[in-house]
This record gives sequence, structure tokens and C-alpha cells, in this order.
Amino acid sequence: MYTAIVTGGTKGIGYGIAEALLGAGGRVMITGRDAAGVADAVARLGTGAGDGSRVIGRAVDVRDRAAVDAMVAEAVSKFGSLNTLINNAGVGLFTAVEQTTDDDWSRVIETNLSTA
Repeated sequence: MYTAIVTGGTKGIGYGIAEALLGAGGRVMITGRDAAGVADAVARLGTGAGDGSRVIGRAVDVRDRAAVDAMVAEAVSKFGSLNTLINNAGVGLFTAVEQTTDDDWSRVIETNLSTA
């Protein structure tokens, strides 16, 4: 049985992966940066997974090592194990390079490449 964390699991590809893992009988923790978005996605996934006991969620900024450690600990505590990690969280900037600030650049690189 899959026991997975899917970062960026509240919409799009991440949500679809979480849905597929649940459909295959797995247990899933999804993450996103927005707590309300996480709660909504967990509710929708839980409805599709029966009683909802196989899906949990947490608002996490994957650039925050302490938050990532807490996320992993929560998943293991809830499910007893963890054997799959889907690093799907990502940030995209759709602006001209000359308008990109150093902070914007750092946020993209830290989220997309250097996640804790």
C-alpha cells in the first residue's frame, strides 16, 4: 500500500496524483501553502476515498525545513509509515527577466529546486 506525501497536492497534477494514489487504496497527505485550499482539497479527496481516513493535509511552505520535518512526522504518526514522496510543489513567475526581483528569483529557486 502506498503511504505518500504529495507536495502541491491541492490542485492540478498534484491533486490528480493524490486522487490516483487514493484510488489505488493508498494513504495520502497533501500539502499546499494556503490552509483553506488544503482543507478544501482534503474534503474533496476524502469524499472520493470513502470515510476520508486515508487522506490528511497540512499547509506547508516547502522552503521551511522545520515545517517540512513536522509534515513528515505528522504523516508517519497518522499512517504509521511513509514510503512515497511526490515533490510536486512549484512556483512560476510569468514576468520579464528585467522585472524579476532578487526575492522573486530566490523564492522560485528555493521552492522548485532547493526544497527542504
